Amino acid sequence: MLRFGLWSPLAGVGYLPASVVGSLVFAALGYIVGLYSLFQTRRDLFQRMIAVGAGVGLGYLAILAYGSIDFDGRVGRGVMALSVPIVTIGLVLHHVALWRKSLDYRERLAVLVGRPFHEREAELFEKVQQTHTELVGVIEVGGYRSRAGHCLGSFEDVFRIVERDQVDTLLCPSELLGDGDLARTVRELRYRGVAVLSLTDLCEEFFQAIPLKLASAEWLLRASGQTRVFYVHKVKRVFDVGVSILCLLALALPFLLAVLAVKCTSPGKVFYRQQRCGRFGKPIEVIKLRTMREDAEADGPQWAARKGDHRLTPVGGFFRKFRIDEIPQLWLVLCGQMSFVGPRPERAEIIQQIADDIPLFSERLMVQPGLTGWAQVNFPYGASVDDAKRKLEYDLYYMKHMSVFLDFFILLDTIRIVFLGGAAKGPGKQLGEFSRLLAEPFQVPSRKRLRSGARDLGKPVSVS
Repeated sequence: MLRFGLWSPLAGVGYLPASVVGSLVFAALGYIVGLYSLFQTRRDLFQRMIAVGAGVGLGYLAILAYGSIDFDGRVGRGVMALSVPIVTIGLVLHHVALWRKSLDYRERLAVLVGRPFHEREAELFEKVQQTHTELVGVIEVGGYRSRAGHCLGSFEDVFRIVERDQVDTLLCPSELLGDGDLARTVRELRYRGVAVLSLTDLCEEFFQAIPLKLASAEWLLRASGQTRVFYVHKVKRVFDVGVSILCLLALALPFLLAVLAVKCTSPGKVFYRQQRCGRFGKPIEVIKLRTMREDAEADGPQWAARKGDHRLTPVGGFFRKFRIDEIPQLWLVLCGQMSFVGPRPERAEIIQQIADDIPLFSERLMVQPGLTGWAQVNFPYGASVDDAKRKLEYDLYYMKHMSVFLDFFILLDTIRIVFLGGAAKGPGKQLGEFSRLLAEPFQVPSRKRLRSGARDLGKPVSVS
């Protein structure tokens, strides 16, 4: 409009395709570097502005690239010159406002309690340090007298309490919903805009994972029914073929250089082949670039190598950090033995080794294994049973929520890992602490309240 003085709303329709391409590139880069993550709001504002500037530059490069493909959809130099300062100023102001708002954001949480065990649910979230969730207090149900020092009142006054204390989310134990009147009130709260969640749902929303202690048979059955069957059998395969072909073409030169690096720095074979368990336990042969000495497992199967492992070749640590050793597996994705996104295939020996400690570990075999996955972008290489538990908690979440959008975001996270070399900065630490507390034996606290409002655990009495 500014460039040609055309003030019609349709003046910019011809530039719409190129603008969409540039916008998607900017948004994708913003996601990769964490501009939209609640867990990276503490990042220095200057660093965020550098990321915004880089995103603007890449967005305009994408617009230029689109114009070279579709000549009719190109953006002229005059329009480009006028748009750059407008777009840059607008995005900077937007992300400064977003950053300032997210620093003060708190999701206010209240917990319904009808017996002592329900107070434990409140205590768990109070103990785990969280950046964006604030426990406001508990609400007593059915005449139960809370032992907490921050009781908000009785459930009969729940509407007044929610409005007075600005409660965003209500944690409601599932067993309380057996009361018809309470269930009706809870439904009304939901229609009023208050999120009502169980402890399991709240963990899924906050951690994007499911603690193993909460993954009951009922939850697993519900998760298997929620998975989009059409997506798993049709769309996901089309997605895998398209992405694997693009990646094979784009990574051909880096792959050849990596092969030469392996050959020149370590004697032995270039490729490492290993039998692993595919879908439903069917054996598949995984092919990777070799990152460890050929005698690395002379003493038997071992956990994945970590930084400083003497078994790594001179380039092995670098390849693992940036996932370069995984490139040959793109062929397995193209052939249909693996999916691009899914739980990582594991060795039968490792599965047998930890089956007693993690009975649900075999659940991962229900879906096609993946080259990358939700666990891989949220947690580093595992080297212990505890690490395997944390990764399984992410895998179970993915199996319930798998979709084309989640797969797309996992690919963006994988790109970030490839270029930056590291796992996502999400709630992984809080998830581990929460799972540990959840596994501790439950103890009933004393009824005595401290005047300060703090909880008095007193002399605990163990219950089964």
